[in-house]
Amino acid sequence: MNVPEIPPSVTIIQSIQWASDRLKPGPFYNARLDSELLLAHVVRLDRLNLYLNFDQPLTSSEKHTFSDLVKRRIQGEPVQYLIGFTEFYGRSFIVSPAVLIPRPETEILIDYVKPFLERRLQKAPRGPAPQLDLFNVNPTQSVGPITVVDIGTGSGIIALTLASELPGLLYYASDVSSAALNVAEQNAEQLKLKGQITFLEGPFMVPLESKLEKSCDLILANPPYITRSDMAQLPDEIRGYEPRVALDGGEDGLECYAELVKNAPFFLNSGGMLAFEIGADQADAVTGLFTASQLFSNINVVKDYNHLDRVVSAMYAG
Repeated sequence: MNVPEIPPSVTIIQSIQWASDRLKPGPFYNARLDSELLLAHVVRLDRLNLYLNFDQPLTSSEKHTFSDLVKRRIQGEPVQYLIGFTEFYGRSFIVSPAVLIPRPETEILIDYVKPFLERRLQKAPRGPAPQLDLFNVNPTQSVGPITVVDIGTGSGIIALTLASELPGLLYYASDVSSAALNVAEQNAEQLKLKGQITFLEGPFMVPLESKLEKSCDLILANPPYITRSDMAQLPDEIRGYEPRVALDGGEDGLECYAELVKNAPFFLNSGGMLAFEIGADQADAVTGLFTASQLFSNINVVKDYNHLDRVVSAMYAG
């Protein structure tokens, strides 16, 4: 798509309008918002201050950078990757093409597990969680009052949000991608949570083997759940830019759920919870996995803001 160059002399408000006009013909949900986010990133102002400084002219360098970002946005590159961050649960998180872009629906998972952890916290011994070496755990040593594991952490939004909301617990986060873990560690540092979460590289629960057996209070995940056939139908903005490993759930979209339901009992303590984000049409299939295992009780399905099934959880009955 041929995009006319930005005018040689242009103010902030004129730049927003220029970009909005060019984004409108494309498959974008909010051309104005995208324009504001891109320009705010370029001129280093928040969106409110764009309008408080509406008549401020752009420098030559700012015009060039902004024009380039708009062109890339028109081609489908997500805004979050272009500016390098996104908002989740009231906090700013670094994102890159190495990680899935956080969606608002995942906040449902956070809201759902927080009361469970708060109840466990009320029953836990007083005092801070002990500092443990995950790779040299003494079998007779307590692994702390509450242990939380985030599988497939990506940018770290789930584990880091919970650690921000409920500090003092033991948090672990794993991912098969070293590049994703690098982003998660950057987020931990910017949120001043470095050292409060142990990041582990490897698939599923493999990094936990012989280290956290029967000691986890909560295991949670937002795993890949798009079916192989549906992958080809995803918008270019998703399919062409976000990591396939974070989207592709196999032929039926259930491969990761089946693996986690199968192996979680080796790591959960009695009454521990396994909780997932799911696709809107997967509640029956995922609850079926829990039921078939005969190791879980209190299976629950939670709807999102649009009244679609979004979270499934169950308690380990071992």
